[in-house]
Amino acid sequence: AVVSTQSTGEASSDPPATIQRIKDAGMKAGCGIKPNTPVEPLSDLAGSLEVSLVMTVEPGFGGQKFMVDMMPKVEYLRKEHPDSNIEVDGGLSPATIEHA
Repeated sequence: AVVSTQSTGEASSDPPATIQRIKDAGMKAGCGIKPNTPVEPLSDLAGSLEVSLVMTVEPGFGGQKFMVDMMPKVEYLRKEHPDSNIEVDGGLSPATIEHA
């Protein structure tokens, strides 16, 4: 089973503790960032996550174009965490998949 939660409000004041509570409950933890969020905070957590997600569109609005300028964030995560599961979400199509 996969349990997904999304917070669009105030972020956790202690993300490592939140990740640990998720894992203590027998679940896997993941975290995503929106396009305007710097990648470094996600990178700091990536070693304790099962998946890191880089949004390639602004969430909540359908039909947006893939933001290729988000791919350096993926490249940064891949360099810093070569064995991590890294995903992108938004605007993917046969025309954009080669960039992802």
